[in-house]
Amino acid sequence: MQRGSALIVPQGLGPLEAGLTYHLLRHNRVIRTVQLVLFTQTKHRWLAHLYSLESATFEDALVRGLITKAPYDNGAPFLRTLDGKDPLSLDLERQTRKRVSDFDRATERLTKISPLLNQENDILCSANPEAVINAFARKHNLNEQRTRFWFFAYLCFSRDMRVLVPHYFECGKWDRLQKPNGPKFGRHSISKGALSGQRLNSETIERLVKAYYKYAKEGSTLTSIYQEAMRKDFGATLVNDDIGIPRLISTTGSILPTFDQFRYQIHKAVGQDKVQALRWGQARFRRSKQPHRGKFTTNVSNLYESVEADAYYTDERPRSNWGEGHLDPLCVTRLVDVASGMRLGIGFAIGSESSESYNAAMFCAAIPKTVFCKLFGIDINEAEWPSQGLPTTLITDRGPGIKRARIDPSGLLHGPAIHEFTPSGQGQSKALVESSQRRRTKLEGPNQHSESNLTFHQMMVREIRRVLLENKTADTTSRLTPEMLQQHTAATPLGVWRFLDARARNDGTTPTFDQAVRSFLMSTEVSLSRAGVMLKSQAYSSAALRNTKLIQQLGGTTIRIKAYVLAACVRHIWVEIDGKLLQLDAQLSLRDDTQMLYRTFNELNDENRELSKQKSKLRQDKQSLAVAQQNLLLSEHGGDWNAAKRLRGKRKRTPEAKAEQAVVLETYDRKMERVDG
Repeated sequence: MQRGSALIVPQGLGPLEAGLTYHLLRHNRVIRTVQLVLFTQTKHRWLAHLYSLESATFEDALVRGLITKAPYDNGAPFLRTLDGKDPLSLDLERQTRKRVSDFDRATERLTKISPLLNQENDILCSANPEAVINAFARKHNLNEQRTRFWFFAYLCFSRDMRVLVPHYFECGKWDRLQKPNGPKFGRHSISKGALSGQRLNSETIERLVKAYYKYAKEGSTLTSIYQEAMRKDFGATLVNDDIGIPRLISTTGSILPTFDQFRYQIHKAVGQDKVQALRWGQARFRRSKQPHRGKFTTNVSNLYESVEADAYYTDERPRSNWGEGHLDPLCVTRLVDVASGMRLGIGFAIGSESSESYNAAMFCAAIPKTVFCKLFGIDINEAEWPSQGLPTTLITDRGPGIKRARIDPSGLLHGPAIHEFTPSGQGQSKALVESSQRRRTKLEGPNQHSESNLTFHQMMVREIRRVLLENKTADTTSRLTPEMLQQHTAATPLGVWRFLDARARNDGTTPTFDQAVRSFLMSTEVSLSRAGVMLKSQAYSSAALRNTKLIQQLGGTTIRIKAYVLAACVRHIWVEIDGKLLQLDAQLSLRDDTQMLYRTFNELNDENRELSKQKSKLRQDKQSLAVAQQNLLLSEHGGDWNAAKRLRGKRKRTPEAKAEQAVVLETYDRKMERVDG
């Protein structure tokens, strides 16, 4: 127990009363007196009253429990309404700067009582300390009550200058409804006069709140709600006064509150947060107005515990393989681990976001990345992208991402156990993947677009390389725990991943490669013959396919079999033969650059259409060119293309025909001898 401690006397004791709180000022063993101060609040100010007890009486009361420490000892009672806020900081919160700050006023008060503080011991040891203080106040033209309050408050509460701050923070906290008559409260009107306007009573305030709930709807402004409430509920109409100024009057004789009064009462009754949420919409309010509730990563502790998926479009449009034009932008879908920030998978779509791109990203996440990158002609080692597996929870938009993976022939569904779908238009529901997407600068002025010299395949390789780069360089300092810092963990997704994975903090599940193919890749049908497999116009083959018994059994027939295709790259496909998946490689018809085989399923369709067009054109040209050659034969040599006629019986050779044939052969032989010579 020390100076300023709050004490209560449940049963009263001498001059001390029950129900009041006293503060210990000093226990003086020299004069054997304990001095307590009671702080009371009147209508306009706080007062301090000094009480004295003999030391023996006080100590005996403490031992017997007649005087106890108050359970609610929260410091100076006159600062309790600040709820722990520093009173000297109130100056910083004011919109208009005062001529004299609270700090300056507290300093001035401390200066006024400093002579008393210098004689503190003499004053408190005197027979009547309050009389000494009053005499000092009268001598220096100070208010006696204020001087006593400043002196005792400063000594009681740690000699802290904050207790001398003026109590302006308590202004305006009285109940205004207790005074219903008179001019309206608040700022005076400049145009209508200082005493213009009406005070609101409880009935009018209740009508205002009811009108707000009646006419408020999402996106509506307070001004529109106010206008509708005045017109429909308060019977307001517009009239022009004798000088032609329009004014609102009530046709029912009720009070017409001003818009400022309406806004104040609505904010007070409904709450400014709810008003703003209704005005701007919950999504915008959550994004720009609502205070942060902590980091998004605080709800996870392991890898693959929660994964977010989202797609973005490339700024530039890829170059077309057919002519000089440019195609629709590339849509890139990525999976991001919440705990580490690791980019777990990537998928692609052309032109628009599709469920196939999300499935392709899941396929990428499920298989070793060395295998996935090899499909696009990229060679990496396992340490560059070590993640492999499927998450427990996948968070996606309400769009193409909600389509689940297919059930494979074993009847099992390989994929996240929990699909969480974000509310429409609320990017913060999957903020980590949103923040990891590429930023696009919005340029003002005339419309512009960007065209790239890269093909679809080259652009996809670039985005895969981008993922490899971000896994090594993205900033994850906000995810590092003290233990990670002690272990010198790199502040990158790859560094956090290695730290957690090395400690078995990994909730991922890893399907087999065949299960991943069956669950996430696009299924189609291909034709199989002795020559191999044909997907559209592209031939596929492999040593494993050529060794199957099915190929040997086909003979000259062609059958249709099931196949799986990664739509972003048809360099390889997988066919199902005898319940097994075989990987097939695309084949060129000539020995040429194999880079031509890296193309998308859409580009393969384009090639197939072009091939069909060429075949159709060839069928037409073949007839016309044949007629042209027949006409040339007739005009140049006088012979008919189809001059032969059919005769019955076996061909007979006459001596004349034999002699003519011998002459022709002899002439031909002499010509050949001259050519050889």
